[in-house]
Amino acid sequence: MRYLLPLACAVTALTSLSAYGAISVPTIGTVISENFNAIPAPAAGSNSSTSTLPTGWLSNVGNSAYRGITESGGSASTNRWLSLHATGVTNEQAVGTGDSNNPGYIGVGLKNNTGSTINSITLSYTLEQWSVGANGWTVAYAPGVDAVTSGTLTNVGTWATTTPITTGSGSLNGNLAANKVSVISQTLTGLTWNSGTDLTIRWSRNAVGSAVIGIDDVSIAFGVTAPAYSVSMTATAQAGFTRRDDLTDIIDNLDSGTGTDPQRVVMGIEVDGLNDTPANAVKGSVLVSPSPSNLGRTYVAMWLSETTAGNIASLIGTLDDTSGYYIRGLSSGDTEITAAEWNNVQAVLGQTGTFGNFNVLLAFDNTSNGFFNWDFTDAGVGVEAVAVIPEPASLTLLALGGLGLLVRRRARAA
Repeated sequence: MRYLLPLACAVTALTSLSAYGAISVPTIGTVISENFNAIPAPAAGSNSSTSTLPTGWLSNVGNSAYRGITESGGSASTNRWLSLHATGVTNEQAVGTGDSNNPGYIGVGLKNNTGSTINSITLSYTLEQWSVGANGWTVAYAPGVDAVTSGTLTNVGTWATTTPITTGSGSLNGNLAANKVSVISQTLTGLTWNSGTDLTIRWSRNAVGSAVIGIDDVSIAFGVTAPAYSVSMTATAQAGFTRRDDLTDIIDNLDSGTGTDPQRVVMGIEVDGLNDTPANAVKGSVLVSPSPSNLGRTYVAMWLSETTAGNIASLIGTLDDTSGYYIRGLSSGDTEITAAEWNNVQAVLGQTGTFGNFNVLLAFDNTSNGFFNWDFTDAGVGVEAVAVIPEPASLTLLALGGLGLLVRRRARAA
């Protein structure tokens, strides 16, 4: 036994979910949940009582859209969305359809207000089957909040479900475990959902007129893909990395960084600005000369700026999880780089004029690779300068050897 409560006999032509208010996603950690239990059930025996779907939700059957609920004690009828619940139970509801003439859609409009680009959506929900037959939900997404009734949607295979009871006839209680199928924490990745824009998730009934099905217990979570920040020492310059090693620009620093002149970063001798705009140097490759000796430890000192306080610390935290090198900042990072090592490197480099000391130090052990490469894309930092120097045993000799450290960086406005 069941009650099938059609959604709104009063038809409202609808072209956009925004008229009903897309649900805000204020932070990455937000989880949007809906069990439809708060929808007021119409009075028993009434065909006129109405109620609305939750904010942001829109149902559609065929070319008409419905918003609201009226009581019907019988089976599904044409152009109806239904509140599905067991006899006498109104505090455990699902929303679905059994229309024998039209496919059914139901969707939720979401707005990204996180300030970040969302790269993944994790969806959980339950298909409830309220009559026997082969059917199911295909779930898709699309930019914009009008995609329930229009627009181009992309199906997500791992979000789809099919009915468990396909043979026989008659009504079912969709609240029973045997008549349910759940999608649990299935994640869509590779998404680019920019902050300030809308997105629709839509459930589409697979078959017309076969089995009454509903959705319940929806949960939607959002994520940001871990950034692919990297540093490395390689034998050759990495493909796709801009060489930033012109040495002919004694006074100016070229933004292009595409010259073929001798290396810009010279081991233990030179600290050089990378270009006029530090933000343009978030990805680059420099030749170290002479190459490391494959004995001991090679240090890379970096001068980074940040667009927002905490970006450098966050970058260090991400890079600190990678093997093959050590990294340390002013207040965080690998303890394998000791304070004594930091001070030794600083003693060799000295102060860099108006720019002060470096704020990130990396260490590579026993390498003979001659290129240092970095990719800090989207980290919110600028790379102002790089210096590469040898292991501590050579630092004192380098400092006292009469090389006359050339510590030159182009002064920039803060």
